[in-house]
Amino acid sequence: YRYHTWAGNVGGPVPLPGNFNRERNKLFFFFSEEYWPSRYSSAIGQLTVPTQLERNGDFSQSRNAANNLITVKDPLTQLPFAGNVVPLSRIDKNGQALLNIFPLPNFNNRSISAGQYNYIFQAEDDTPQRTETVKIDYNANPKDLIFFNFNDYLQVQQGFFLTANWPQMTTRYEAPGKLYVLHYQHIFSPTLVNEFNFGFSNRPEIVTAPAADLQRNQRSSSGYNAGQLYPQDNSLNLIPNATFGGVTQPANLTIYGRFPPMGSKYQSLLSTGSLTDIATKTFGPHTIKAGIYADRFWTTNRNSTNFNGSFNFGTATTNPLDTGYAYANALVGVYQTYSEISARPGPQLTTENVEWFLQDNWKVNRRLTLDYGMRFCWIEPVSQSAGLVPGFDPSQFNPSQEPRLIAPALVGGKRVGVNPVTGEVYNAVLIGAIAPGTGNLANGMVLPASQPGYPNGLANDRGINYAPRFGFAFDPFGHGRTAIRGGFGMFYNREPTVNTLYNLVSQPPIANAQNLDYGTL
Repeated sequence: YRYHTWAGNVGGPVPLPGNFNRERNKLFFFFSEEYWPSRYSSAIGQLTVPTQLERNGDFSQSRNAANNLITVKDPLTQLPFAGNVVPLSRIDKNGQALLNIFPLPNFNNRSISAGQYNYIFQAEDDTPQRTETVKIDYNANPKDLIFFNFNDYLQVQQGFFLTANWPQMTTRYEAPGKLYVLHYQHIFSPTLVNEFNFGFSNRPEIVTAPAADLQRNQRSSSGYNAGQLYPQDNSLNLIPNATFGGVTQPANLTIYGRFPPMGSKYQSLLSTGSLTDIATKTFGPHTIKAGIYADRFWTTNRNSTNFNGSFNFGTATTNPLDTGYAYANALVGVYQTYSEISARPGPQLTTENVEWFLQDNWKVNRRLTLDYGMRFCWIEPVSQSAGLVPGFDPSQFNPSQEPRLIAPALVGGKRVGVNPVTGEVYNAVLIGAIAPGTGNLANGMVLPASQPGYPNGLANDRGINYAPRFGFAFDPFGHGRTAIRGGFGMFYNREPTVNTLYNLVSQPPIANAQNLDYGTL
């Protein structure tokens, strides 16, 4: 573990030629930088990966944690393969290619591992952070004060933390943030002052991978050539995800769901702009303040799982093709489930607040002070300007378009599934699944982009919210040693619904989650 802190700053009056700032009391600068290089090791990983013999179909030496031989069955006969060896003619080259992506075992001492693992590793993560700040102060004259701030921030994390449970692909995560702030204060008179602030921040999130790691996880270079339902969504031709349930401490294959970047730039972008303007007027016992606050928030987030497809090669008694061992399932090309999303939407969501207020601080007398005012809040719901946020409206659900389910039945004394519309017979494991060609899978779904009358964010605007304020401070005896204080206020804020809308985006009719059960590569 290594952690260091480096920091330094410099500031002072800005020296310029000529008479400007000769007295060094008008223009000032300040610069600071902080840098935190840090590096740490992950916990020691202990996994079970397929052996070289298993990758070639030979399971005659494969044993589980109890040191019992793992029996591998033929999916066609459900009888053990002869000698517990899969014939070369029965090996699926695509499943074998996935197994070959894993590293080979490097630890075979069962007296230590107790058969729980055969591969150990320890990875290293680099997590440097850096920030710079620049500040400029300008005293234009006794009535005008201006300052400008710029902050640059970079957070980096480099390691395999975004991928599988072993160092499948090194990734570099960067979050370079920038913040700009402008402040201007003007004194109109000794009793009237105005302050204006404007700020803008921008922070993309960027995830990249070294060329060698990327190539190792591409279908063409790994030898994996099986098809994909929606190849247009997998621009880098990356291998599918895969899990291997039933293996003790199995390794897995995982590609980060937001990789590669959108338009080769970033996975997400967060931007915020805000401004405030407050005027303060004092006359007699009254101090009156009036002001306005506004902000706007933009966010774009590409977060789509299963764009490359995800296999579950785990064992399942319900799978009629199951070999009894997950790595053997992959080798012969048998899966329990496969899932893939039909699209990778990454829409920009926006929201904004506009609030204004008027308040008075009134010193009624030396014993009583009142504060009262009203704040007006317009809090716009999160929305997507093109209306590409689908949702479900019960009133639009049509019972006549309801999908039908595969029903249980007996055919020749054997329990099977039957399509209630066509009569087609299926394996009993598909009972309860949606019958192909029946109903409308998007039944009841609405999309503001194509159905006027629905707000773009599927949430109605509440309009202006009224937030009154009242407070007092009272000295009941007038001797300055006792005070009674009280107050009342109403406050409004929004729910953080951005992530909710991102979840809604990846559903029909924009995107469909396709799921296949009990099939082969």
